[in-house]
Amino acid sequence: MKVILSIKPEFVEKIIKGEKQFEFRRKLFNKEVESVIVYASSPLKRVVGEFTIAEILNYELDILWNKTKGKSGIRRRFFYEYFKGLKKGYAIKIKNFYSFKTPLRLEEFGILTAPQSFIYFYDSKYKLSKQGNIFRTIQVVSPKSYNYVWGNETDQLVYNLYKLTEEEIEVIENKK
Repeated sequence: MKVILSIKPEFVEKIIKGEKQFEFRRKLFNKEVESVIVYASSPLKRVVGEFTIAEILNYELDILWNKTKGKSGIRRRFFYEYFKGLKKGYAIKIKNFYSFKTPLRLEEFGILTAPQSFIYFYDSKYKLSKQGNIFRTIQVVSPKSYNYVWGNETDQLVYNLYKLTEEEIEVIENKK
């Protein structure tokens, strides 16, 4: 089973760069989940990729921080503020993140409302994998290869997320 997880765009960027290898959560799914479809929340509001879950850690906060801090992609203070009021937290270890060449709207998955944290994704007619696509329209690229993407009102955010050069942006603009 898969989930669609809302993640802030600045953290998605760190995941793509490999700086953030853990996604922290206060609550977690209660079903067995193998992979996560990544929805970059506002202002990007696009599904940008997918990763496999290597493991899920659930520890008291000090232990969780010590086990993940080297690849957390966040500062200690942010970690403890995020988990404020809790004794334990979850860290999803990210394995094999793949960016979609073309970020998608949630509507393309049949979903009309952005998930507050996550939603289960059951629909078997959608095929998402590093070689696959959704209705044969998604092209997937490796996390180290920042290819161009199409956008409209979010072009600049998308360009920043994928670290395009001025020449690549010019090529995109000329193709529109």
